[in-house]
Parts: sequence; structure tokens; C-alpha cells
Amino acid sequence: MNNGIQKEERPCTFEDLAKLEKAMCKSKSELRIAGIIILILSVILPFLPPKYSGNKAMLDIMSYGSAVTGIVTVFGVVFLWSVYFMLYGLYKDLKNKIKICVSTYVASTGSTKYRGKQHFYFTAAGLPY
Repeated sequence: MNNGIQKEERPCTFEDLAKLEKAMCKSKSELRIAGIIILILSVILPFLPPKYSGNKAMLDIMSYGSAVTGIVTVFGVVFLWSVYFMLYGLYKDLKNKIKICVSTYVASTGSTKYRGKQHFYFTAAGLPY
């Protein structure tokens, strides 16, 4: 029995490409909803009346417009980062049409009882989770 971890690249099958396309469509729809929410917030927030609980000096330091601009900028940066994080890997996999297969071995197994149910688990060597 070989206890080494083996990594090999194989071409994607039709089923693999279909799963990747399905994941891409799901991610795009989630990001579209998030983008619409950010767009709505960026349009509505500047027109909301400011509510200041501080004193007059606080109004001079930070204006309402700059606060809204800062919030919308942070939303935009997070949105663009999530687009890159969620879609770039899927796009790269669809473009290259290669899947990576990792062969490993089971290092340990066990079972535990939780809330009246028996659960089985295993630990595989070389996997990140």
C-alpha cells in the first residue's frame, strides 16, 4: 500500500464542466443580487437625513457626504474582491478544462455519539480540512 500523496491532472469530463458551469451561474446570480443591493444603498444613502448625536464640532470634522462616500467605497471594494474571489477560480477551471485529482490515504477513523445519533468521521492525510 502506497502511503504517499499523489497529485495528477486529468482533462475534465462533460459532467465536471456541467458542475463548473452550474457553480458559475449560481455565483453570478448571488453577486448580481449583492451588486444590486450595493447600487440601491449607494443611491439611497446620500438622500437620507443625517442624524448627529455629537456636538457642532463633530459636524465640522466629518461631513455626511464624506461618510456616505466612505461607506459606498468600502461596499464597492468588498464587492469587487468577492467577484474576483468567487469567479476567478471557476473561470480558470473552465478555461483550462483540467481537474486536479489528489490520491491520499485515510490516516484515522472514529465515531462519536452526539444528541442520540452516532456519527462517523475520518482523517485523510494531506488534505487541508
